[in-house]
Amino acid sequence: MIRANPVSVLLQKIKIPLLTSPEELNYFVIHQTRYLIILEEILNLNFPKHSRVLDIGCYPLHLFHALEGEPFEFKMKGIASNHEPVKEKNIVQLNIEKEKLPFKSDSFDLVLMTEVIEHLTADPRMYLDEVRRVMKKNGRLLITTPNAAHLKNRMKLLAGKSAHFPLEQLYQTNPDDDSLYFRHNREFTMDELQQIIRASNFVLRTSKFMSFYTPFRKNRRTNLVKLAGYFITQFIPFLRDSLYVLGSKS
Repeated sequence: MIRANPVSVLLQKIKIPLLTSPEELNYFVIHQTRYLIILEEILNLNFPKHSRVLDIGCYPLHLFHALEGEPFEFKMKGIASNHEPVKEKNIVQLNIEKEKLPFKSDSFDLVLMTEVIEHLTADPRMYLDEVRRVMKKNGRLLITTPNAAHLKNRMKLLAGKSAHFPLEQLYQTNPDDDSLYFRHNREFTMDELQQIIRASNFVLRTSKFMSFYTPFRKNRRTNLVKLAGYFITQFIPFLRDSLYVLGSKS
């Protein structure tokens, strides 16, 4: 089982020789717990080495590279947005809400959509229909996304504040480019995400409330309020920060 590791060990596991960008390093530190939990969940699915995996929304390539290496050794393909600086032969840049996936039907054992669906704007059934097409008969679809009903959002609403993205992001959005996708356009509750999975003709295999962004992450400031909130969510799972669902084609 993959367990929580210091950043230095995780860097070796994910096989990123250097994180030269401060922005990428900050993203990595913020998301390291999420990465480790997702890797452990995938490990528990017991896919054989050299399974074919499609990572939709793969940038930055931390999970992508981790799944290429030990103990997985998967054959990876990726989808990145047009505005992301990706130049690798196994990664295609396109908009999954507007373009078809450039893969043959029944190609992949596992499709990942981690922290993607909340950035999209159209009917999820349209792009999930394409995802289902490229999955093998017994393939799996793994989705993670923020929980719209998590404790922090509820507290914001009780205080009379918005739980949506800030107005500054709205002001920076141009309808003629991809700036629309830089923000969380729609977050979901667990019930909504389950409905989407079933409406897209997937079989719902697993659904869990997850704590991806704990106050114990490396280099994160914490206080009594954050600690109290975290421990509350450990006793009341539906208040946790993230959703995890696993669907299958059949």
